[in-house]
Amino acid sequence: MNILCLDTSGGACSAAIARNDKIIAEQYTDNGLTHSATLMGLIDGCFKRSGLRPEQLDLVAVTNGPGSFTGLRIGMSTAKAFAQSCNCPIVQVGTLSALIANFSWLREGIVCAMIDARHARAFSCAVRQGKEILRPDTYSVAEIQAFLQQYSGEQILLTGDGSDAYGADIVAQLPGAQTAPAHLRYVRASALAEIACRQMQQGNTFSAYDAALEYFVASQAERNMKK
Repeated sequence: MNILCLDTSGGACSAAIARNDKIIAEQYTDNGLTHSATLMGLIDGCFKRSGLRPEQLDLVAVTNGPGSFTGLRIGMSTAKAFAQSCNCPIVQVGTLSALIANFSWLREGIVCAMIDARHARAFSCAVRQGKEILRPDTYSVAEIQAFLQQYSGEQILLTGDGSDAYGADIVAQLPGAQTAPAHLRYVRASALAEIACRQMQQGNTFSAYDAALEYFVASQAERNMKK
């Protein structure tokens, strides 16, 4: 099964092609340019390096939120275009799940994913020994810290750009807590492959018409319309 994996949920932009859960090509950039200016070039690079053609795709996997509103829309619209033209389904991968997937090998301790939602808030979830203990939602940093306090002394890894913004304060208050290494702290498209295989086997796929984003909060434009 050939899978095109896309992530445009944050500041970085990446694409990967996998054969089942094995990555055969990946492109990643965090150069400050808009995802609309870089994503197709990354995808083209993956096809060239993998030796595959778009019509050979069996599945498209894409992060569907939470994260940057504009970035997520670029990724999803691109995923839908490929799925429609190649007549293949889409697997939606939550951004928090993609962050935690970087630590699927970890058998002990807690992984807490945090995506900066600004104003001392974060989109967050946490798993302990592979089991969810904090459901994905929007929390204040104080709420996240209070929740993790009950596990003080255990190994706690903070990951995501929210750990860049707020991790130091949490680590200072929680023995055993630390921010994850930089190379594991952000979403990479390659992290979607294993999740996509599992979702495909379980029948959790969407058509190009049905796939949708999950923002967790309303965009600024939507909030302005309600005023």
